[in-house]
Amino acid sequence: MNNNKILIIDDSKTIRQLFKKLLTDFFSNIFETPESFLFATNGKEGLELLEENSSEILLVITDVFMPKVGGKEFVIKAIENHPNLKIIAASDKASKEEVIDLLKFGAIDFIDKKSFNKKIIVEKIKEPLKEIFLRKASISKIEVDTNRVSNQKKSCYNEVFDFLEKELQENHSNNEYQKLIILKNKFFTICT
Repeated sequence: MNNNKILIIDDSKTIRQLFKKLLTDFFSNIFETPESFLFATNGKEGLELLEENSSEILLVITDVFMPKVGGKEFVIKAIENHPNLKIIAASDKASKEEVIDLLKFGAIDFIDKKSFNKKIIVEKIKEPLKEIFLRKASISKIEVDTNRVSNQKKSCYNEVFDFLEKELQENHSNNEYQKLIILKNKFFTICT
């Protein structure tokens, strides 16, 4: 079963449904079921849903101006608790300064709801989703490659230490040579 969810926060039911339709049309392979969509009418509800479902939420689309808790406050609190969360802010009234503030506080992009240009919206949503799935796909590869990389680093460091050891042995005092041997042993103890 697919646990991918998107949280859509907007005080307009029409806008929430427009985003759902757009996402269903273009990303049906990711958001497969009606349960893939979480809806909130304000930032307070959005924060509650985020806490309940944080491990499954891939992306949040939030309005900027809403009752109780607005988009700016939502972004600040959400990023504070979930620094890697992808949030796209949306508004038809936000000033340029407000958009810049939202981006400073952690939103990754902004959608102008005045035009509701499907092609632009799909591109803005596709980029973070692509990044999320590439990161998820890379995690297992990274875990598998960690041992190989660690061994390569150790081998490289060992070559450097061996070279230094040889140089010190041939050209420097016994004291410097002993310090290098101690350093080399400490280093390999830390790395293993």
